Amino acid sequence: MISDVLALVDFVNRLADQAAIKVAYFDGDGTKISGDPDVNVDVISTNVSTTWYFKVQTVAGYEFLRYPIHPEGVIEQNGKLTDQTYDASIFRYIPAGRMSATGFANVRTPFVIHGYPVSVLLRSGSPVGS
Repeated sequence: MISDVLALVDFVNRLADQAAIKVAYFDGDGTKISGDPDVNVDVISTNVSTTWYFKVQTVAGYEFLRYPIHPEGVIEQNGKLTDQTYDASIFRYIPAGRMSATGFANVRTPFVIHGYPVSVLLRSGSPVGS
């Protein structure tokens, strides 16, 4: 999974105008450490203190790739709001294989978000849609 994301980041970076790429680095609680002012996440709390989700804020004309800095032993899990179906834009990182009585607790791992103009993702030769 992480190798696929990094391969896509590398591929798109070669296509993109570097000025158009928006990148930010976040800690495991969703606090931005550094990066583009347009790249932000909302933290979605739940009724369980060890479980929360992130959602990348929308930027018109951009799509976002995200990945944990320490991918060893973590899995990205998608979330949903109320009774809606699962939404791939809502995510959290959980440990691989460790469940408590209340389900999987979050793993506090820093993560990076890369934003690309949709036009870059759709350029000829892009793996998107092929």
